[in-house]
Amino acid sequence: MPSAIYYPHTVIRNPNLINTSLLLWDNVICIVPQNNWITPHDFKEKAFNEALDIITKYHVPSLQEKKSANKDITEFLLEDESRFLLETTLLSVLLQTEMDKRPSRVR
Repeated sequence: MPSAIYYPHTVIRNPNLINTSLLLWDNVICIVPQNNWITPHDFKEKAFNEALDIITKYHVPSLQEKKSANKDITEFLLEDESRFLLETTLLSVLLQTEMDKRPSRVR
């Protein structure tokens, strides 16, 4: 079975995701910033913490992987379609920010 990448967070906190992951993947790989990254499992139910211990693996990107990701993301953002998507997303965020500033009775 394949592995999944869980990003941008380093800790899985959703029990449904854990259940699904156990059924679909051998591992869920969390990208972490450094070796020996401590990610506490804090579920009240012991079974979820044990499941995370079984399925979760951690990966620290190498310098080459970081450079490659930077190159790929930069190329993607420079494409016309991506620029349109980015611009419309930014516009949406700006509009929502302005709406959030208004008093609730005006909305």
